[in-house]
Amino acid sequence: MKEELMIRVLLGKASEEEARQVAEWLATDPAYQAIFDQLSRSLQQASAQKYDTATGLEKLKNRLQQEKSAESDSSFIYYRPTYKQIFRLAASVLVLLGVGWLGFVWYWAYASHKPSVAMMEIKTMRGQRKQVTLPDGSQLWLSAASKIRFPRSFQGNKREVFMDGEIFFKVSHNKEKPFIIHTDTLQVQVLGTSFVVRSYLNHPKTTVTVATGKVAVSLAGASHKMATLTASQSLVFHKNTQQASVTSELNVVESRWKEGSLVFDKLTFAEIATELERYYDVKIVFATPKLAQCVFKATFKPMHLEQILQVLQQTKSFHYEYNRQNKKVILSGKGC
Repeated sequence: MKEELMIRVLLGKASEEEARQVAEWLATDPAYQAIFDQLSRSLQQASAQKYDTATGLEKLKNRLQQEKSAESDSSFIYYRPTYKQIFRLAASVLVLLGVGWLGFVWYWAYASHKPSVAMMEIKTMRGQRKQVTLPDGSQLWLSAASKIRFPRSFQGNKREVFMDGEIFFKVSHNKEKPFIIHTDTLQVQVLGTSFVVRSYLNHPKTTVTVATGKVAVSLAGASHKMATLTASQSLVFHKNTQQASVTSELNVVESRWKEGSLVFDKLTFAEIATELERYYDVKIVFATPKLAQCVFKATFKPMHLEQILQVLQQTKSFHYEYNRQNKKVILSGKGC
């Protein structure tokens, strides 16, 4: 069950793949986030009460073994557990988790009657950009191959959205309702400010860059803050190492985003190629693999792909062939 996998993550016993899978659930469905948050709170409460988890686990294993033996001895007998037996088993499970069965029953009763919120999803294709206004008046600019999921109306005491890709946010101020962005790895909380979140599922890094105001960044599903960023600061989170670093962002984030500028700040040609593929909807192939490791630093205002390649040629020696019909660029040269 998905709840069991979430519990493994909360207990620190999940594998890297399991943790990634849970992060994707949290980033795509607010219902999963609500379940995750409730389980986290319940486990924290149980920890304070010092339940004997090891003993509970052993009891649960013995109970399950006994029931399995009973089933094998009477495999042709139809068995329907009573409500009393169901709650007894539920209580055993909750001792393992360190959660009282009353809290468990209350939570699931609440969740089963919680009204569903209609969600909307807006996405951009490769080579496409889009501006979006949310129900609270917040403005978003989606870069290529990006998507955002949000409720038709923000209810409760917070505003939550779920994203994949790269998006510039200009959030309407509301101190009563914090604005929270969920990605596959991080969550970003603000009251009202402007910033960029870059978090593609297949990209090794997640980046948060603040233009104005202040944001708090934490790991997905975690309650403690990883960092608090102010204007002109940028956080880079490396997914493989789970490490983050904060630097100063010298470029004017808001103006360059609204202009549609491209910024390559000491990026390899391989990283730049990925950006250009999304931005111009092309396929870039390195006929000379060494070229992929060349490093560039440049900023481009909106212009044709060939113009960008011609400018890059001025700093590194390479050749390109651009087949417009097939949307394919072949790069070759001696490398760096």
